[in-house]
Amino acid sequence: MTLQPALVRAYERWRQVELPFRNLEAGRRRAPTYDVENDLDHLHSSLCTQMDELMTQARSPQRSAAGEALAVLAHVESRLGELGVSYEEKQPLLEYITATRELAEELERLPPWTAER
Repeated sequence: MTLQPALVRAYERWRQVELPFRNLEAGRRRAPTYDVENDLDHLHSSLCTQMDELMTQARSPQRSAAGEALAVLAHVESRLGELGVSYEEKQPLLEYITATRELAEELERLPPWTAER
């Protein structure tokens, strides 16, 4: 199966966004954005795996996983809005969330595959 062009474009944009997990990578657990970064890092790993499997056709896409990703993004974005940090500190996270949401929405639009590979 050929991937839909909109999904490929969303994936390429997502891969170009710099990962904004500075506090997580530095182990600064008391940083206000640490938990948000941790949640986004887990989501990133999950989406990388899903896209790899989809691109190699190793497994059918899981539309429920895309829905879960969107739910995680909504939760993380809400938490980020509640943090008392500057816009400059939030901006890289918001850019990453936007690109990730676009990718998850395209994954959710995939038609269900009935045949197992």
